[in-house]
Amino acid sequence: MASDAPVRGFDRSGAAGAGRVKLLRLKADGFGPLRGEYRFAPDRLNLVLDQNESGKSSLLAAIAAALYGLDGDKRTHRLLTPLERWRPWGGGPYRIELELEAAGERLTVTRDFERGTVEVWNDRGREVTEAYRLGKDEFAIGQVSLGLDASEFEKCAFIRQGELEEVVPGDEKARRASTLQARLENAADTRVGDTNAIEALRALEGAAESYACPELGSTLRVETTIQRLETKRELLDAEIHALEHDLESMTPDLEELARVVESEQEARESLARLEAERRRARAAEVRDRLERDAARRREVERLRAEAESLAPMSGVPAAAEAEFRDDVARLDETVRRLRPPDAVEGSERETPAATAGDLEAQMRSGLEDPSRDEALLARFGSLLPEQRETLRGYLNFEIECRTELSALERARVESRARLREIEATRRSLRVPGWILAALGFASTGLAAALALGPRAGESLVLLFGGLPAAVLGIALLLVASGRRRAERQAARDRLRESSERVDSLTRRRADNEARLEALARELGCSSPAELLRDWNDHGELLRRRTALEEQRRAGESAAELRARAVHALESAGIAYDPGRGWADHLEDLAARVRGAERHALLTLELIPAAERALLDEAAVRNLKEELAALPGDAAPDPAPAAGSRTLAALEQAIEELRGVIDLLVERRSTLRIRIEERSRRYHAEHAAKAAERGAMEGALTRARRFRQAIELANTTLREVALDTHRRWAQFLSQSGRSS
Repeated sequence: MASDAPVRGFDRSGAAGAGRVKLLRLKADGFGPLRGEYRFAPDRLNLVLDQNESGKSSLLAAIAAALYGLDGDKRTHRLLTPLERWRPWGGGPYRIELELEAAGERLTVTRDFERGTVEVWNDRGREVTEAYRLGKDEFAIGQVSLGLDASEFEKCAFIRQGELEEVVPGDEKARRASTLQARLENAADTRVGDTNAIEALRALEGAAESYACPELGSTLRVETTIQRLETKRELLDAEIHALEHDLESMTPDLEELARVVESEQEARESLARLEAERRRARAAEVRDRLERDAARRREVERLRAEAESLAPMSGVPAAAEAEFRDDVARLDETVRRLRPPDAVEGSERETPAATAGDLEAQMRSGLEDPSRDEALLARFGSLLPEQRETLRGYLNFEIECRTELSALERARVESRARLREIEATRRSLRVPGWILAALGFASTGLAAALALGPRAGESLVLLFGGLPAAVLGIALLLVASGRRRAERQAARDRLRESSERVDSLTRRRADNEARLEALARELGCSSPAELLRDWNDHGELLRRRTALEEQRRAGESAAELRARAVHALESAGIAYDPGRGWADHLEDLAARVRGAERHALLTLELIPAAERALLDEAAVRNLKEELAALPGDAAPDPAPAAGSRTLAALEQAIEELRGVIDLLVERRSTLRIRIEERSRRYHAEHAAKAAERGAMEGALTRARRFRQAIELANTTLREVALDTHRRWAQFLSQSGRSS
């Protein structure tokens, strides 16, 4: 399926030219019934033979769709658009790919009808889709390459089912009706002509139709034989050229093979150096592990010796120091509370024994008159709750009343001062107002009196001078009456409220004093003042007794705290020494607690962790055997390089280098196989192809000579027949005239 005839070309500028398009390959991922890949030989005739409805027309439609696309406009195709018609029958992708050769360049056209995309790539790997754009979304590769639109292309390239009869008629007479041979036969085949010419022409035609060619192994028309021989010769030339090209193309492979071999040798030398460095690094690592294990073993022995020395302190509770410190602090606080306020601060070794024994004496010595105190307790101890509330309420009311009366008195003084200030401000405006008003009214009256007499002109002057003065005076009086009115009212309200509150407090005080006086009479006191004095003495007596009771309980608590502190020392293995202070005992106890904590840390954490870090005997033995088995180049370097790599880095570098060597070996094998295959194929096929090509050349020469002979004989027969018919015509004409 190749177009070898020149066709009208088309470019972007609209200029016409010549174009040739060869189809190479069609791949259908899904197009109607098609799915697969179809290859074409552009230098040969490609025939598609198959049963009906097998996809031959679909293959032609797929080629046209790749070149021109599919129309999806429902306005043009109302029932079924081509885009819908060629949708894959089995579902899946709706895509085709066509590879062709146009203008000496190989192109690959990919159309995805499902997504509506078009891509055109050349053999250099560049996308050239834009070079085939004809509109906004139209990419007609066939129109740009061939110069034909879709309808013209189908008329020129497609012969559909039922149209072959119009091109080549099936009847032999119909096929020969307009040929030169038919006309010659009709000219010779007359009643007066010789039929031998027709038979001779038929014999020549039969010889041309059945030319035997041993090189092809078949009997064909001579023209077909020449075409096949030429095709076979061109194919052999191409194969011979390909063999020679393959042989010449081995030079880059040979050069690359030499480079690969050299690179492989260098890589293997680098690998050997890395292996030696890795062995040295491994030996250094093994020595370092053995040395670190020996250091850990020495550390374990040291920790065990320390734990053994701290074993006597292991029984000390962890909270002993905190409990002892708390007991001592509480004991000191209790002793300070028991000590009289004016006593001199003693030493820390002082105990509450002396003060605790004299509590009862202190209680008796603190009472000035025991009989009076007992009488006070008896009198006020039998008071009813409402009587106690009366005494407490009177005292509390007196305190609150004095405080509130003082505040109310200050408020009354401030209110009176504010009223005096406001009155002074109002007075400063009212006096000028009265004066101006009086002057204005006097002037107005005088003007009215003068107006009745002969001095009427002067009355107008007095009238115009008096009226403004009267108005201004009245205005000042109005302003004075309204000036600070709200503030004056507020001051008056505060003064009135303060006076009312003072009167209320006074009445309540009188009521309280009356109730207090009645209570004093009930209790047998001469006056309320005596009752209040006895009540205060009773309260002071209760406070003293409460303080002495607290001191007694504090002494008992101090003795208990001291016993607990001594017990804490003894439980830690420390004997209590009264000659030493509690701080000294606390230091000893803290040292023992730290020793116990250190012993617990050693036995529970440090020693087990250090033992877990030790290598077992088998690992140590294996490391020593590995170190002894390493070659001599793994000896320790007395001066290692500053930038030496670690063992892990060396392992990674070795693995990477081995990967490079594997790639080089694989590439070397590939190149060697390719070179050997090309060389073997060249030496095995070149001579046979050259001999076969020579045979084809000889057969082609013989076929051409045979065709020339047939053509010469055909031409001669036709000329002789024509000359004979002409002479017969002349003879018949002369005979007719003479008769």
